[in-house]
Amino acid sequence: MQRSHCLNCNAAVYPQQNFCTHCGQKADIRRLTFRQLFLDFFDAVFSIEKGLFRLAKGLLMSPGATVAALVGGKRKYYVNPFTFVAICITVVLILNGWLKLNVDPTTYDPKWVAAQPVFTRSLYVIDTINFKTMDLSTLLMSPWFAFCLWIFFRKRNRNVAEITLAVMLFIAFATLLTRIFMAPLVAIAFHGDPYNWSQLIELLLQTLYISWGLGSFFNYKTFSGFFKTFGVMCLAGVVGLALEIAIICLLLAWNII
Repeated sequence: MQRSHCLNCNAAVYPQQNFCTHCGQKADIRRLTFRQLFLDFFDAVFSIEKGLFRLAKGLLMSPGATVAALVGGKRKYYVNPFTFVAICITVVLILNGWLKLNVDPTTYDPKWVAAQPVFTRSLYVIDTINFKTMDLSTLLMSPWFAFCLWIFFRKRNRNVAEITLAVMLFIAFATLLTRIFMAPLVAIAFHGDPYNWSQLIELLLQTLYISWGLGSFFNYKTFSGFFKTFGVMCLAGVVGLALEIAIICLLLAWNII
């Protein structure tokens, strides 16, 4: 049987093969033309959009089942989860910059900051870190939340890596949704108590969504799973914040930062 070779990896390719069995590249690779570039561009964009739409729709309608299918091996059907997280972060950052929703703590008077108690200064440091890392700081807490969830739900047949991916996707999508709907309110009430309340409402909505997704991700069929995951998420958030404040207070007291 006549055969040729893959132009990418040089493996043998037979006439009836459409793709190389070694690297997966198309067997029929022709010389580049503007028409081919145009077709390849739209093929790539359309492929990404399909997976992106499927994942977004799944996270909106049935987040737990969607992520369970993703970690269970249904990878090609959805867009790469890290690509999805990056897109969510990008949209959120654009909204923050457009509506100017973040206060820059570095604009505070340094003398005023230095005169504050250690606890207040630790909160200033946390605000500064959150401002510089933007919404990445919340995503970076995903392994912590995943570890806490694994401690309480380790019998639900999920490992820490799978839980981390689930939490990361839920946080990214919840942040995107709440920022889209809450951004006008936050922008209007940018200072004072209304702003603080709007932030708390946004955080509560995100936690409710994440708990809903995790409940079904852990294969709970009743509301008990939602209440359990909600309680663990709140506990992990409080403990994590307390540990962060305690560590920063020690670093400030020892003049390390």
